[in-house]
Parts: sequence; C-alpha cells; structure tokens
Amino acid sequence: MATCKYFETCGLSAASDPTKHLCILHSADPNKDKTAFAAALDVDVKNTGKSSAILVTFDQPVECTKATFEQCANFTRAGFLRGVNFEERYER
Repeated sequence: MATCKYFETCGLSAASDPTKHLCILHSADPNKDKTAFAAALDVDVKNTGKSSAILVTFDQPVECTKATFEQCANFTRAGFLRGVNFEERYER
C-alpha cells in the first residue's frame, strides 16, 4: 500500500484516497469513516505527544470550546470544511 503524501506528518498509508495519495486524516472526502478518522487523529496525537493536526482536513464541524491542550496545538494548514469554534478562553 502506498503511503500518504504527507507521511512525514501522519505516518499513515494512502488507503482512504489512493488516487490522491491521501490518508484518512488528509482526505477531504465528506463520506470518510468518522470513527476511523477520530481513531487515526487520536493515535496521531498520542504518537507525537502533542496536539498536532498539520494539514488535517476536518469534514465535520469542530467544536473546541471545552478542549484542553496540554502542549502547543498545531493546526498549520488544517482545513475546516464546515467550521471550527475556539471561542472560549482559559487563562492560567
């Protein structure tokens, strides 16, 4: 199986979208398996030890108002196709 063209950031195969060489995290397919996407994102965060969503495409609305990031969260070039909410602030 071919690897994702962003393999350096995700370490995954291109099983989700082999024609575009994309894994489930980077595919913009609105019909991708939501459970598999969440599981892959969870594994990615655990493997990197940080909140990293570099180039990840979120095809559902993302609600992060109650999210707690233990380390710096990185959403560089992430795509939020149906919106994202980071409104609530927590200051230490």
